[in-house]
Amino acid sequence: MVFPQNRERIYIIGFHKDTAINEFNYPKPLDKKITFADIKEKEVPATKYFLSTQYVQTLEKHKARHESKGNGFGYAIIPDDGISNAIVVGGMGRERNLVLDHRITDFTPTTHIKGTVNREGIRKMTPREWARLQGFPDEF
Repeated sequence: MVFPQNRERIYIIGFHKDTAINEFNYPKPLDKKITFADIKEKEVPATKYFLSTQYVQTLEKHKARHESKGNGFGYAIIPDDGISNAIVVGGMGRERNLVLDHRITDFTPTTHIKGTVNREGIRKMTPREWARLQGFPDEF
């Protein structure tokens, strides 16, 4: 059985003395559920964000290996009505927030990849989607 981790956090807020800010109040939580559909690119992202067939196979084998050991490690595809996993970088962490985008029609690779662009529409999130996920406006 896998149990979630409880990691307590501390947040330190600081302002440069030149800003003349002497007081800070944490913003109130927005009682709002944001799904991936809310931050998804309006147009089909560049082909470079779509995984190669060989990479998808590697991810599937990695996940199957861990599942056979009873671990919950491996890639995860976030549905349009879902929310993201934790933002993790390095190693296999970046594959915890893959998405499906069936709008792709041009499967011509724009980067050097092994295999071909996958036909399932599995892709990485774009930098703009990551920014939106973190609350940054599109102008940022």
